[in-house]
Formats: sequence, structure tokens, C-alpha cells
Amino acid sequence: MEKINFEKNIEEIFSGDIYRRIGLKDDPFVIDPKDKINLFVDRTDSFNKLLRAIRNMVEGFQPHIAILGSHGIGKTHFIKFSYEILKGYKEKIGIDFLFYIKGKKDFLDKFVHQGIDNSQITKIFNNNKGKKFILFFDDLDIIFKRYPKEIINLFDIFSGSIIGTWDTHAWGLTKANIDYKIPKTEAIYLDRLPNDFCLELLRKRLEAVKINNSITQFFPKFVIEKLSVVSEGNPYKLITYAKRYLDFILDSNLPKIDEKSFSLFCETINIQFLDDIKKRINKLQDKQKEILKFIIDKVEVSAQEISFHFNMTRVGAMKNLKILRDEKFLESKTKNRTDFYYVPTEMVFDISDYLEKIKEFPKNVKNS
Repeated sequence: MEKINFEKNIEEIFSGDIYRRIGLKDDPFVIDPKDKINLFVDRTDSFNKLLRAIRNMVEGFQPHIAILGSHGIGKTHFIKFSYEILKGYKEKIGIDFLFYIKGKKDFLDKFVHQGIDNSQITKIFNNNKGKKFILFFDDLDIIFKRYPKEIINLFDIFSGSIIGTWDTHAWGLTKANIDYKIPKTEAIYLDRLPNDFCLELLRKRLEAVKINNSITQFFPKFVIEKLSVVSEGNPYKLITYAKRYLDFILDSNLPKIDEKSFSLFCETINIQFLDDIKKRINKLQDKQKEILKFIIDKVEVSAQEISFHFNMTRVGAMKNLKILRDEKFLESKTKNRTDFYYVPTEMVFDISDYLEKIKEFPKNVKNS
């Protein structure tokens, strides 16, 4: 067996040489790219709606704005893109201060650790009465779930200034929560990307780090087209599959890719198509659909949690989990001698999206 040369592997990866082998100067499929503006695709209509909503907010007609969409649809990219664009046009849009709060950790650092009233942003706000502020919050739904009182307080302090991203399902639950009243909010929905824009997204990513035309040996037209199709319009899923494909060709040391090699890749990562996912969901009992949704909401659960939440025996919980795993909806991992079950990340969007849709269908209507 050949001895592993760790030093060579480290040097190759961190110097970027591993990507140069296939005509790239760097990894094109990082989830959160630095260049949000030039890699932006399609969301022109949504951005224009956001601009109109911001104008109404600045003029005092609209208290807050929510960017809504399902998992992986591109909410983070959209809000960061919007922030970067508007930062360069503050005077034109009549905004004096813009802030971007990236997720829970940034929220804790900027508001919670020192107390909201003592935070730097609140002090700037209090010292500039009459000035216009916009606070962009990424993952506001996740922050609100853990710190609802603090967010309600921020809504009061920064009335007419907050733009946040929310999972559509989480937004619905929050609006229905009688314990906390969310102020009037303009909702802007992000939908799936059309296939043409999935293609454009991949091409832009590759072009941004392209060194020479040898990348066409590894990313020929049929590969880009098939990756676009299996993503089902979900940008996160698209980039995740593209990243796995990149790892596949780097690890396989292939001189080029062909249809047979690509089929092998698809089998290796168990690519699943949306129509197949729908058919398998339709076969499930209502209780199994509820368990599946519960697992998505909780991220990962044990059989004991299923047993307790759904008032069933542990044997009954295990039986239902086995059915869901046999249908390829679940994977499991062991921690502290306990098995935890979860939905693979690339499937979360499709499953949760379809489970929400079939709620709307009458019982006697067969869904497709």
C-alpha cells in the first residue's frame, strides 16, 4: 500500500495546485462566495420589489421587510447582495446608516453580550435622531426562535428599519404566535431559480476562477446541464451537488469526464429527482409525514424523542424511522451510544416544500 504523503497533500490543496490541475485557480463552489454582486443571477424582480419596499419604509409607510423562502433558495445571498449594492447608493436612496448582521453569532456579538441598549448600533441610533437606518438581519427566523424578546425589543427600537430573512414555514408559525406580536411587515418571496439561471450560476462560478480551457474536459456542456436539472431550481442544492462533483473528479484523477463517469458519480452520491421524492412521500402514512416534518424542524432526533413527541412506543418509533430510512428520506449517526436521525441537507428543501404543498390538497384529490 502506498504511503500517504500528508505534506504534499497539504501543499497541493492550500496552494491551489489541486484546482490548477483541472484549469481552475480556486474552488468555484464555496457556499458563501465573496463576490456576491458579479455572481448574482435572476432575482431582478425580487430586488426591484425590495427597492420599492425600502422606499416606502424610508418614507414612513412600511415598518419592516421580510425576505421569505424555503431552505437553500438563496435568501442569504440575496440579502447580502442587496446590502452590498445599497451600501454604494446611500445618498441616492436617502439612507444614512446601513448595518449587516450575519446570523446568530453576529447578533449576539452586536446586541446581546453588551445588552441591546448598550450596543454600538443602538448608541449610534440614539445619537442620530432623524437619520435613516437600515439593519439587514440574515437568519432572523433562527435568531427569533432563540431570542424572541430581544428581537421584539429591536422591532420597537428600530421601527421602520429592519430587513430580515425568514424561512417561509417559520414565518407562518411566528405570525401565528399569540405570545409575540410581529409588526406590520412587507413580505418578499424568493422562489426556485428557472433552469436557465441555474446554468448561468454554474457558468459564472466557473468563469470567475477559470485559468484555461482545460476545464471543459471536466465541466463539459452535458455535466453543467445535468447538474442544473438535478438541483430542481434550488441554489444551495445546485452548489452542493457541483461541489460534490468537483471532489469526485479531484479524487478520481480522471483525465476527462464522459457520460459513463458522470453516471458513476450520480450513483456514488445517490442523486434523487423531485418526481421520485414526491412519489415516495405520497406512499407514506400521515403520521410518517408528520414525523418527517418534525425531524426537519428539529434537524436531528432520536427514537426516544419521536416516541415522546408522537405518544407512541419506542418500538413504534423505530418502525416508522426504519420505513423513512428505507425510503431514503433519512440517514443516521451515532453520538454517545444513541442513534440520531436526520434528513440529508440536499433533500431538506424538496421534502419540506412538498410537505407544505400537500397540506393544501383536499383529501380526495390525488397529488402528483
